[in-house]
Amino acid sequence: MLSNKDRQELFALSNRFKTRYIIGKDNLDEKVLEMLDKALLANELIKVSVNKNASQEADYFATAICAKLDCELIKIIGKTIVLYRQKPQRNKK
Repeated sequence: MLSNKDRQELFALSNRFKTRYIIGKDNLDEKVLEMLDKALLANELIKVSVNKNASQEADYFATAICAKLDCELIKIIGKTIVLYRQKPQRNKK
């Protein structure tokens, strides 16, 4: 669970990013979830845009993504969702 200060710092970092992932008419099918999972694994912090052709609103998608991918919702701004998931720690030997 992130503190409010952590969320603010992550949101400030996300302002430098462009939205690279879009949820469109296919909504949250397995391909989209797999793509977002790989993006979170590689980048930790991502921005997702909800297309006007999507069947639901951004808050619905944000809740569903966070539940399925075990990530944190940083903020929703209009149709843009900012998500964060910390990279798993590797065991050093």
